[in-house]
Amino acid sequence: MSSMGFEIPFVNWVGLEMVFYEGGKSLLKLDPQPHHMNSLGMVHGGVVMTMLDVGMATAARSAAKTEEGNEEPRVITIEMKSSFMKPSTGLLEVHGKVLSHSRSMAFCEAEIIDPQGRVCAKGSGTFKYVRLAKT
Repeated sequence: MSSMGFEIPFVNWVGLEMVFYEGGKSLLKLDPQPHHMNSLGMVHGGVVMTMLDVGMATAARSAAKTEEGNEEPRVITIEMKSSFMKPSTGLLEVHGKVLSHSRSMAFCEAEIIDPQGRVCAKGSGTFKYVRLAKT
């Protein structure tokens, strides 16, 4: 994920691949490996929640950058809800989008889609913008 202009060691370790994030939307992919699986052979819920969280957070970051046109802010997850609808298997995509935002908060949604185009999980969350001090 270092191509996004910032480094998140945990996200890199998980193996999420950033496809794009701009204009309040994001797309990431994950090719699940054996270490991502639970005992039932599907992607572990913690990995699914990480995907939803990062999908929403990157969408939120892109929305703020689009408006301000300067260094994009970081975000902190304030709250998040996730719903698991189908087992997550195969090459997965997470689509994040901003529903509404202000200078200090963003309200977002994300979906995880499997190779057959089915929605496996959905998330919604609130994110707080944190601007780094300029040096």
